[in-house]
Amino acid sequence: QDPFFVKIAGAQLHHGELKGQLGGDTHEVTWDLAFKPCNYTHHHLPEAVYSGKWADSKVLSPNLMIFINGEVTVDGELYELDGEPGCQTHVWGRKHAHAWAWSHCNTFREDPTACLESTTIRLKRAGLVTPAMTFVSLYLGSEVYHFNRFATLPLTRGSWETGIYRLRATGPRVKLEGELRCRPEDLLMTPYEDPDGEASFCHNTEVGDASFTVWTRRSLRTPFRQLCRLTAHRSAHFEYGARNPDGYVSRRHVTVPG
Repeated sequence: QDPFFVKIAGAQLHHGELKGQLGGDTHEVTWDLAFKPCNYTHHHLPEAVYSGKWADSKVLSPNLMIFINGEVTVDGELYELDGEPGCQTHVWGRKHAHAWAWSHCNTFREDPTACLESTTIRLKRAGLVTPAMTFVSLYLGSEVYHFNRFATLPLTRGSWETGIYRLRATGPRVKLEGELRCRPEDLLMTPYEDPDGEASFCHNTEVGDASFTVWTRRSLRTPFRQLCRLTAHRSAHFEYGARNPDGYVSRRHVTVPG
């Protein structure tokens, strides 16, 4: 019940603020930011996953839709944030999924209340790789549409390739379909090392485009009708990871000496 707080060297993350600095190889970045925390926690995965021990990794968002104020300075250049949309997410566990994709967008031009969050995972068990399992949630005004239960898996799909993450989900009263997309040069590849020493490679962008269509219907006997289109330009976030790097992604994360 205590307010959240973690400190790593000179960087601090509090319940509603974060500040710190990084420097090396003639570069320096500092940040001093604050936000009003969400009054709920978003769970990407089915409830049973969080209490069980079979999942290699788990993910949730204590602050899925926040608006950030403050300053970031990069090599002397100041960037001021005034209510900029963002999110805060935790990932933890003993090992990354064998392969995965993730997306977040709360910068849709048509509706500032809209937020899309998704994750697609492939597990490896006894030498075999499972089919992709996709979990999606859409927050839209006062409505929340969750496709993050085991029961929704048969009608929820996610797939990816270089610079594209496609999603489709159908429920009794709502369905959505769309994609997140970016140029290969807008992806950054980062190598990860699991606690057991196995390598994985994450390909991430923070400047993607998003385009989704949402349909709803009153009952199972009535047809779906389009409710809205949601688009974002160079402000959607997505990534995909695997045990081998994507050869089409040329930009690499680098470590500079402190």
